[in-house]
Amino acid sequence: MVLQILAQNSHQIQTTIHESKECQFLEIHPPTGCDISSNTEYASQASLWGIESLPDLGEIYPLGGSADRLGLVDSGECLPAAMLPYCGRTLLEGLIRDLQAREFLYFKLYGKQCITPVAIMTSSAKNKPQAYYYILRKTWMVWIRPGEFPTL
Repeated sequence: MVLQILAQNSHQIQTTIHESKECQFLEIHPPTGCDISSNTEYASQASLWGIESLPDLGEIYPLGGSADRLGLVDSGECLPAAMLPYCGRTLLEGLIRDLQAREFLYFKLYGKQCITPVAIMTSSAKNKPQAYYYILRKTWMVWIRPGEFPTL
């Protein structure tokens, strides 16, 4: 009797899993927006406005997720998802490199250095702040000095 109930339950679970796999999105609707390829003059002007306003901007990087579901570990510890390599760099490295490129472009256009404040949002679970601190120190030692990486 117990085996029959277990067999029925496992059949129900398999049916549910199979049914959930059949649910698919049939259509994907891209968001509407301005087609910058059709009005290149406006696109160029908007790009300049963005670069001009760089000194007034800051960036917030919400870097969550410990990638536990991927089962990837380094030295026996779970890695934050933002530290997993993609095209030879981590997500955090890519974000900082993009920021450096924008700041360099501002310098070349206006002859002034611009330093953009960056806030990294993460949880303290599984030593994520320490992992991000390590990658920032390793890659950009001059940017981060002891005591300049506050955590809340």
